[in-house]
Amino acid sequence: MENVENILRWAKRTDKSQDPLEYYNRYYLGLTRGKLATLDYSLYKRLWKDRLLGEVPIKNTNFGGNPLEYYQKHHVGMIRGKLRVENHSLYQRLRRDNLLDNVPLKQNKSR
Repeated sequence: MENVENILRWAKRTDKSQDPLEYYNRYYLGLTRGKLATLDYSLYKRLWKDRLLGEVPIKNTNFGGNPLEYYQKHHVGMIRGKLRVENHSLYQRLRRDNLLDNVPLKQNKSR
């Protein structure tokens, strides 16, 4: 993959017959959907419109196979509301695995 700052964006290309998936594979291969949407939104939208977005990877984190251990190592003491904002995928995984009770609702006030 080339340096993304030097890539001609999809909307500014001169060859309008170019296949959007080929363009992604040539210039952005391996870039996640979120990063692609940030760097070249017009290409992202074209892939979406053509139902090709499934070919672009999404960020996939399995939290080392143990989401509770991951929370305790990286976010210990963080309350649910803040965790939901800061690491929404971890929050959802804990919720889905019925482990959210291990995350405090409120911050303990120490005197």
